[in-house]
Amino acid sequence: MRRHPGPGPSLVIWIWWFILSATIVAAVIQGPLSDTKLPQVDLFVAGVAQLLSTVFFVLNWYGEGTNNEEQLTDALIAKRDLNHALREH
Repeated sequence: MRRHPGPGPSLVIWIWWFILSATIVAAVIQGPLSDTKLPQVDLFVAGVAQLLSTVFFVLNWYGEGTNNEEQLTDALIAKRDLNHALREH
């Protein structure tokens, strides 16, 4: 975590709000579904909403690099900082 991300809206927050709102919708429709003897439908609604959020991970909309890329970038930053510190002395 040597690099600090720039300010701005976080995609993670959008996903969590999506899951939370789907869970709230499932809770709201639970009453009428229970009256009609279909209480399992709200679980399917919440489950589908959570499965839809996996699209963000599959398509890598987070913009994360592979672990090797991240380690290489961190190593290059550490090397640059070390060289800079050695030049100052």
